[in-house]
Amino acid sequence: MNDGCGIKPGLKLVFTLSSLSSNAETIAGALRSHWGIENSLYWTLDVTFCEDESRIRKQNSPENFALLRRECYKLTEIRKNFKTKSKNETVSSRNGQ
Repeated sequence: MNDGCGIKPGLKLVFTLSSLSSNAETIAGALRSHWGIENSLYWTLDVTFCEDESRIRKQNSPENFALLRRECYKLTEIRKNFKTKSKNETVSSRNGQ
């Protein structure tokens, strides 16, 4: 069974422009890496902010709240990285490095 375009259900046909050489393995790896990052972000936002359960629907509210959630996520990541960096610097300064 297919959708009339010769594509099986569950598969997606994607067209993209790239400056990568025309090596299918290289391009496929780059695309998988990109989508892995995207999917990870959306999963994290859903788990942290329950995005899938959101009932915000009117006018520009969904886009505005999505922007706020992403900014909050970025700030949280920056804070985590800062804490880790500060902790590592403190440990190395105690060791005389």
